[in-house]
Amino acid sequence: MAVQSLRLSAFLIRALPVTLIALVLLHLTSPSLRPVPLPPFAASPSSSSLSTASAAAAHPFSGAPASDPPAFPFCSAEGDPLLSKYGADTLRRGRYWESSGERVRSVLRRAGSEGRGLTVGVLGGSVSQGYKLSQPEGYTGSLNYNPNTYSQRFLRWLNVTLPHPENKLVNAAIGATDSRYFGLCAEAHLPEDVDIVLVEFDVNDLSNDLETSQFFETLLRTLLTLPSQPGVIILGTFSPLWARFVGYAGNDRLHLPVAAYYDVPYLSAKRMLWDTYLAYPTEFSLALGNVEDGVHPDLLMHELLSDLLHSYMSQLLCTLSPSPPSAPSPSPIPPFASLLSTTSRPSSPIHLLPPPQSGVPTVLMFRPLALAIDNTSDTRIKVPEMLRPWCASAYSEKRPLEIVTNEGFELREFDNNKRAWIATKQGALLAARIHVPEGGELGQARVALSYFHDEHLSGTYSCHVDDSTETEDVFIDGGLTISVIHTFKFMVTPGPHVLTCELTEAPLHRGSEPPLGELADGSPYWHSGIVAVMIY
Repeated sequence: MAVQSLRLSAFLIRALPVTLIALVLLHLTSPSLRPVPLPPFAASPSSSSLSTASAAAAHPFSGAPASDPPAFPFCSAEGDPLLSKYGADTLRRGRYWESSGERVRSVLRRAGSEGRGLTVGVLGGSVSQGYKLSQPEGYTGSLNYNPNTYSQRFLRWLNVTLPHPENKLVNAAIGATDSRYFGLCAEAHLPEDVDIVLVEFDVNDLSNDLETSQFFETLLRTLLTLPSQPGVIILGTFSPLWARFVGYAGNDRLHLPVAAYYDVPYLSAKRMLWDTYLAYPTEFSLALGNVEDGVHPDLLMHELLSDLLHSYMSQLLCTLSPSPPSAPSPSPIPPFASLLSTTSRPSSPIHLLPPPQSGVPTVLMFRPLALAIDNTSDTRIKVPEMLRPWCASAYSEKRPLEIVTNEGFELREFDNNKRAWIATKQGALLAARIHVPEGGELGQARVALSYFHDEHLSGTYSCHVDDSTETEDVFIDGGLTISVIHTFKFMVTPGPHVLTCELTEAPLHRGSEPPLGELADGSPYWHSGIVAVMIY
């Protein structure tokens, strides 16, 4: 029945074999798309035997009985090219946290029943942007839409597997930007009808602290509560440079618990590559294209990431039912009840409850349960009203900074498509409107400023809200080139406000990097600039 429904839905792809063959031939003959040979990834004998089974053989990931006809060619072991390319065990290692997958299945189910295309959004840093990635000969478009990026490869797979003229991709990745920025600004960059959001911050989340995990939670929670109810998939790349300093325990250890708590799948190239890299560090760096800086990969990594996506999405399609599963009825758990003493045993049985239908946990991950559980209430859980982040950004066409006063700032674009409001003179002043949503547990909101941080710069902004005489300085002093968020100590009430910042001490440059231009007095200026104003 499920197979018949799929075939009757918009997911019918009658020309798939011909189209797939054409795509494979293009991949093998185009120099710009040709994969880098990687002998260590040859499938093991046990896994390669999966790909030589009969057409009806059960797929190791689908769980479908061997007697069932496959809904798609890749639902059988013989029809899945990635099994013979990597082997089942290697693909399993690439699934850091598989999750239930129900959120993404719901998206596919809705799109199929409504007969519409899928909108994919990408949030990430310079890796997702395609920085230093080889481009096809003659390509003159933007970094973000380089055909060799993993996101463009995924879009091509989507167009072959689930063809629809309205399938589209919005790559909102920004170089030198982390999940702190997107945790507050995601809505300013994504289309309102987004169906699937790909999230990649394993390299850019540099801060090794709890606050990074909290901002990552804000990002996932914001995405999962969007009106379009998108599915979210986290992707993890691999940086030999970061591994030199922290070993295997990179930023993924800050992301993984949050992914598990929110039931969001996490696909990691690092888990696939780690043992091979240890055995062949020099050769593998050459294959990855990471030799120059150890961070930005070339073709192979983008191919691996897209293959991880293809494999995971294929599994979801192969296990897709025509209707959502009904919520299970609460069932008694005798082992739990038997552990309770006679005096503490409740009058009614303890039940194992399903997660919320929204898929979003009721309580924030890092909220102490002493503040969340109320034993005197029938509901038991105190659910605070959560303030939805708000952001206006120099990067966003959907919600740009609303400038009220500008004395000496210019909106400039520079290295790797970075963009900011640059102060061009000492005493330059910029005032931008901020909008504080209603709600929130405190009835007030925090104000934050995103600006560029650079190891060659030092300087100071002095900022205040509205006509307040309470000012706070934002110091720009050292560090890697990345956009940084400063949260002010003052808080604001719901409604419109104006944040004003003045450059009281011009950035001093301590390196040899060419300047962006000259200040009014003839002195050069570099990367210091205001990127966004935020509320959370």
